[in-house]
Amino acid sequence: MTSFLSTEHFNNDDESRTYEQARIYHAQSFESSSRRDLSLDYPRISAEEVTRGKILGQGGFAEVYEIKGLDIRNDPTLLKQSSSFSSGESQSRSFLSQNCIRDDQESRYALKTLICKAGDKNINQALSDLVTEARILAEVRHPNIIKLLAVSSGERFQKDFFIVVDKLHDPLDKRIERWRLDYKRLKGLSGRLYDWTGKKRAFLFLDRLETAYHLGSALEYLHRKRIVYRDLKPENVAFDMHGDLKLFDFGLAKVLPEICPNRDGLYKLTGKTGTLRYQAPEVALGLPYNKSCDVYSFAILLWEMLSMKRAFELYSAEDIKGMVFVAPYKRPQRSKKWHVTLRDQMHRAWSPRIRDRPIMNDLVNMLEDQRTKCPAYKEKIKMNDESHHSDFIYNPTTRMFYQNPKARHSDTDSSSYLLDQ
Repeated sequence: MTSFLSTEHFNNDDESRTYEQARIYHAQSFESSSRRDLSLDYPRISAEEVTRGKILGQGGFAEVYEIKGLDIRNDPTLLKQSSSFSSGESQSRSFLSQNCIRDDQESRYALKTLICKAGDKNINQALSDLVTEARILAEVRHPNIIKLLAVSSGERFQKDFFIVVDKLHDPLDKRIERWRLDYKRLKGLSGRLYDWTGKKRAFLFLDRLETAYHLGSALEYLHRKRIVYRDLKPENVAFDMHGDLKLFDFGLAKVLPEICPNRDGLYKLTGKTGTLRYQAPEVALGLPYNKSCDVYSFAILLWEMLSMKRAFELYSAEDIKGMVFVAPYKRPQRSKKWHVTLRDQMHRAWSPRIRDRPIMNDLVNMLEDQRTKCPAYKEKIKMNDESHHSDFIYNPTTRMFYQNPKARHSDTDSSSYLLDQ
């Protein structure tokens, strides 16, 4: 079996120090949380059971592969632990294996693991981030957040740790580019002749509004669970095979304490977290912050989705630091074609002052109101029931998967599902 990792072998002492430091980082991230780690209840898969396909994405410290097959053996020795598989876990592992490939031969799952290189001083933080991602994904249930399906067997804080998630197809940055091209075709005299009723332009705007609404709904859900995402950008948003939006890559997410120790509601969290273009000023400047940093990032991304342009495209990193995070607080220009409420809420959301920003729930309600008032909305309702259901539901209590009867399946007849015994 080909290794999952691009690895130059560490010596044993370096490995031990790396893994122990990763464990410490992870413990510090959850020291104020009383929540149990639900990822411990998810099915365990060994590297030997996975057939890796093409690479789907790669970052600085992690890479994502397509899973082309799961050769489930239910052999306790594969766990690299003293415990064996429970009945429910064995059935869930078999269920994942049976439904790994769709009838159209497309794979359903993806595997995320680390890129390990000798001498890499940040690998301990990257490992901690991946374990953190598994832990947070295990406790969230939202139709616009990627699902955790399984974790690797054996010790968590090892360089071969991986997670299994839904495979995504269409990243948001590519979708924005397609919107821009579609909009360009509808402009000018030829575009107006092609779309003389204006219906196509209305549907295109509605599509962008609804995408923003579903992304905002995911963030609002995280905030209700005291989770701050901290890495919002188009590259961390994609669409599944049904076209449903999914927020993914939770390595930088943070669970906030139940009680804020400061009267101003701000926390002393790691600064300069995320991508510079979308960072809130307080994060970039290393100041205390809270969930409102996601509101700022969402406002920038909302502008990009509606304008179909890249924010601060001509700005260098120094320009952003010197003109966006501090006075004169430059912001993208809002279109006068957008509703005044939409423009005003966007202006408030990217304010440099945290207290001036709305909460995510206010933005989601505003976007819901805007999309339902869109001329194309009622017509779309007739065409699409707007259901956002996934193929499979995992119950961590029974450690079993169930096929969702409300899901939209192209291969329902050949998919098997488990019934709770």
